Amino acid sequence: MVIRRNSVVIGFTLAALLFMLPGCSHKQPAKQLEENVNTPETNAPEANAPEANAPEKQASNCTTPEEIAACLRNGEIERVYQQFDAQMQELMSLEALKATMAQLYGILGEFVSYQRTGQAELQGFMVYDVVDKYERQTLVMRISFDKDHKINGLSFKFGEENAFPTPGADGEVAKIDSIKPNDGPVSTDKYSETEVQVQAAGGPTLDAFLTLPKGVEKPPVVILVHGSGPHDKNETILGAAPFKDIAYGLGERGIATLRYTKRTASPNWKPADINRFGIREETIDDANAAIALLRTRTDINTEKIFVLGHSLGGMIVPVIAKENPTLSGVISVAGTPRDILDVQIEQNVRTLEETKATASPEELKEAEAQIKQLQDMIDGAIASTKDLDKVADETPIFGVPAYYYKSLRKHQDKSYYTELRMPILLLQGENDMQVYADKDFTAYKEILKDNPKMVSHLYPKTNHLMTESTNTKVSTIFEDYTPTKHVRTEVIDDIAAFIKAN
Repeated sequence: MVIRRNSVVIGFTLAALLFMLPGCSHKQPAKQLEENVNTPETNAPEANAPEANAPEKQASNCTTPEEIAACLRNGEIERVYQQFDAQMQELMSLEALKATMAQLYGILGEFVSYQRTGQAELQGFMVYDVVDKYERQTLVMRISFDKDHKINGLSFKFGEENAFPTPGADGEVAKIDSIKPNDGPVSTDKYSETEVQVQAAGGPTLDAFLTLPKGVEKPPVVILVHGSGPHDKNETILGAAPFKDIAYGLGERGIATLRYTKRTASPNWKPADINRFGIREETIDDANAAIALLRTRTDINTEKIFVLGHSLGGMIVPVIAKENPTLSGVISVAGTPRDILDVQIEQNVRTLEETKATASPEELKEAEAQIKQLQDMIDGAIASTKDLDKVADETPIFGVPAYYYKSLRKHQDKSYYTELRMPILLLQGENDMQVYADKDFTAYKEILKDNPKMVSHLYPKTNHLMTESTNTKVSTIFEDYTPTKHVRTEVIDDIAAFIKAN
């Protein structure tokens, strides 16, 4: 159904998705969950899986993992939310969960069929992976329960290869020690990867890869800083993995990179208070810790450290530069100097307009409630942005607490840009439908016009992920991101040239 796919767009800050973690639990590390359970058999109701390819139908209950997945698909989100334990409800409001699921299903398209349910025993408790096939992607819903059958962990991944195996005929379940991405370090004739860890003071330990070119003594190094939302080391988004492409591409060109799991995607992350979680906790502290880590290494040139930020990361690199003035340069890829709420409002207004222009009268009538919900979110955001300081910190804006937007606005002061004196590289695609060449790229060039060390490149037929694209609509970016595509070669060439010149 067209409207459900298009009704809510992923914003520059993915509304509420920063809470959706690919580990086993939103609220605490896996080892702490052990205290909440008795035996593996008591963690969840007996799974009653439907047949693969069975037609979609209303779930009579929302208790088994498969029924919970069906309830979410059918819009019975409040029934699922009522089964969250107290800490899960503290971390995420019902409104934020609704916004998150709307965005997730916008990515996936139409439901096709149930595939299977995988299981694993993790440190004495069961974790379930419900695998569903959708129009554009296969979704893995990972869920765990406490001893009272309350949901104490819920997360989502794309791709069946990320799911646990189905129990064998004898009922045997795989036993695992931890939940980690199934990608390991690689080695080619041109570069090799080493596993390291990044940890800011008071923050979780983040798994990372240091990619080193072969045959280059003490190469320059680039730290890769993610966009908004939870991301793995590769910044995997549907069919694209921009950070892996950049790391391997630069490795082939004699340049090292450090890429790490984002804090909000780490199973080690436990926010003390989600209503006091800002851009410093999400991004800045871990980037600073990555810089400090590299300064201790003997296998890279510690005098040639650069920071590359993508999307939200690109927006925040001037702050990282100010706090680390000895950096050799920063690179902003698909960022913006504009107020984050203004960008999000524009994205959602465009989505609403495109939906109304392309949907049939029948589809518009069917999606009337969804359209109203999106319009209400837009109106609320517009009202909030006029006097954000007076909005209560916990008030949701696009599903995210207002405190988060306040922290972003604080770190978007124009002085961060005008006082920047180190080299900066600006990169954007003309077909970027999340930030816009005629507004964001132009604004960047204007605000940095007095910096003689500013270099910029605008790429035709290139989207927000720096892959080739001819898409010109916000409402169809998911179709654009779904096929397997790679960062354009000329983008990596320009990054390498900037680093070698500085």
